[in-house]
Amino acid sequence: MNFYGVVIAVITFMIIGVFHPIVIKAEYHLTERCWPLFLAAGIVLIGGSVLASNTMLSCVLGVTGCSCMWSIKELREQKERVRKGWFPANPARNGDAKRQDAGRSGCDGTSSCSEGMAEEYADNAVNCRNDNEKKGSKIMEMRRKEKMISQEEIMEVLEKAEYGVLSTVSGDGIPYGTPVNFVFMDGAIYFHCATEGHRLDNIAANDNVCFTVVDSVELMPEQFNTRYRSVIAFGKAEVLENEEEKKAALLGIVKKLSPGFIESGMKYIDSSVNKAHVIRICVSEMTGKATR
Repeated sequence: MNFYGVVIAVITFMIIGVFHPIVIKAEYHLTERCWPLFLAAGIVLIGGSVLASNTMLSCVLGVTGCSCMWSIKELREQKERVRKGWFPANPARNGDAKRQDAGRSGCDGTSSCSEGMAEEYADNAVNCRNDNEKKGSKIMEMRRKEKMISQEEIMEVLEKAEYGVLSTVSGDGIPYGTPVNFVFMDGAIYFHCATEGHRLDNIAANDNVCFTVVDSVELMPEQFNTRYRSVIAFGKAEVLENEEEKKAALLGIVKKLSPGFIESGMKYIDSSVNKAHVIRICVSEMTGKATR
């Protein structure tokens, strides 16, 4: 009997399993820019596979080399998973240093420049998430636990929903709710608004806010019920002052809601960034539920 196929399959499975934590650690400590290391390792290993005279050794080298090549794509996807808050970001990455580098390079509003600002602000927003963790940021407990959704599904709702309702309270204790478009990045919710109005007055008086999002709504009239998913987030709101931070947040909104118009969106941001306020909500607690 020939067990080569089974042995190679087991070895392949093990190699893929080993590369998963390697990619996570590499992105955390070295950022996705370490991809040339995986490329070089992949080329060397695939070359060794071609030259190896032993069949089993050739297979192992080939699988490992191809896994290195595939990890280049995984590094970029891991960066996105970190941005969404599914994995911890490295707090040692200092956004201030990156902003200084961007200033020295002369940001000119091009696509690569604007994407760079988004990366810089993503690092700054880590502070928001880290502060919340120190204060006990958590997924809130629910009375109806059978309706509770996972953290991963909460992130999916926040990513897909086109708008949410911001709830604030005035200095006189009067509640006020406003529907707004938003984007969720790095443990925080961002939206833009006019430079004056009730919501800004309320935030100035009391920065504690609530943000509600609902998606996948489907009426079930025969059951006198509604199928939906919802997320309620609590946190503190603040008006962003730094122009680069505002542009990065606005770019995130454009990428979410107008992905086919990035270039024109960046031009619009550049021309109107000072005509609007951008609000960041550092989320401290969230709860998510669904009726299936």
